[in-house]
Amino acid sequence: LRIKEDMRPRPSKAHYTFNLRDCSKVFQGMMQVTTRSCGSPGTAMRLWISENMRCFYDRLVDDTDRDYFTEELMMDVLRRNFNVTQSHDDFFRGSPILFGDFLRFGAPPEQRMYEEISDPNRLTRLFEEYLDEYNMTTSKQMSLVFFKDHCEHL
Repeated sequence: LRIKEDMRPRPSKAHYTFNLRDCSKVFQGMMQVTTRSCGSPGTAMRLWISENMRCFYDRLVDDTDRDYFTEELMMDVLRRNFNVTQSHDDFFRGSPILFGDFLRFGAPPEQRMYEEISDPNRLTRLFEEYLDEYNMTTSKQMSLVFFKDHCEHL
């Protein structure tokens, strides 16, 4: 685990304790997909990126560490294992790569499919629908505001 060696805990970053459990979370996330929702090598690569971003990147506290993670660690693995020709900015700037099992509103849990979220701008509207449904079925109403960063991490 290069991240474990390169990003050691410090007083200001005491939570930088990376281990094999974190790697297992990446693979657990990847195992949620079916061949129907992940039928191409490109989708599998974006899934791998998404799971690493959620398990490792989200824990990094400053731009220097985040840039190191994406530019050095992630791009190195992508070039070696996925033979990518795209640039760092193609993957890590602009629209985020996201996956989730909540895109099919109203689907029972057994019919939910972990799939790529092609339109992250749709998330706010979708979560508001889930909130409206919750508020109609309970006596304790919740009034939430969904921010872009918040929606990308649910």
